[in-house]
Amino acid sequence: RGTAKSSLRLGVEAAVAACTDAGIEPRAIDEIIPSHGCTAEDYAVALGIPDLRFHARLEIGGASSVAAVAVAAAMVSAGHASRVLVVGGSAQYSSGRRVSDPRGGAMNFAWPSPDIRTHLEYPSGLHVPMQWYSLHANRWLFETGADGAGMRTVALQTRRHAHNNANAYFRGRELTAADYDASPVLTEPFRLFDISQESDGAAAVVVARSGGTARDVKLLAGEEGHADTPDDLAPRS
Repeated sequence: RGTAKSSLRLGVEAAVAACTDAGIEPRAIDEIIPSHGCTAEDYAVALGIPDLRFHARLEIGGASSVAAVAVAAAMVSAGHASRVLVVGGSAQYSSGRRVSDPRGGAMNFAWPSPDIRTHLEYPSGLHVPMQWYSLHANRWLFETGADGAGMRTVALQTRRHAHNNANAYFRGRELTAADYDASPVLTEPFRLFDISQESDGAAAVVVARSGGTARDVKLLAGEEGHADTPDDLAPRS
């Protein structure tokens, strides 16, 4: 939090780090799948890529980056590309831009189906993801009879993981069960520590055919699932 870097700068730094880790020069990338606002052309210019053979873009919100890895693998498998950069960067917190502004304020990335936001969700008071997903959470708790305290376990374990990440905003800041229980309910059944935190950051991976090195991470499978009305989050069952 608090970066002065742009979303593109964050993404480019992550891309360079990913290429370094993969043992290739950034200019050797021949396909880019970006997310969170910046274009393939932005990255191609910044990374000095002379011959970008292909690019793709996915607009499925927070799932875009994960789905992009599967698309990259498919492109490599089909022979359309040999080294694919999947990259996304966001200065969402420090830029002051919010995706939740119902009045059409600037956004860090584009929501698909804006008419659904404008004519269905916003008039119903559903402005932010925690409100959309509270409908599903409440329904799930009702149908399964699950103990809502299970969400406390998730929040506490996530904070424990943060202590292992040198760049985590909450590293070294303990969260106890008492802290969780004392936190305000933002939208039933979610408390403060159930909600994703807005932060600045970026991530990138290079997808390529296996080189047989010790650093290879094999992608075993990838899949997408879409509801009958893919971007209509509120009424999904």
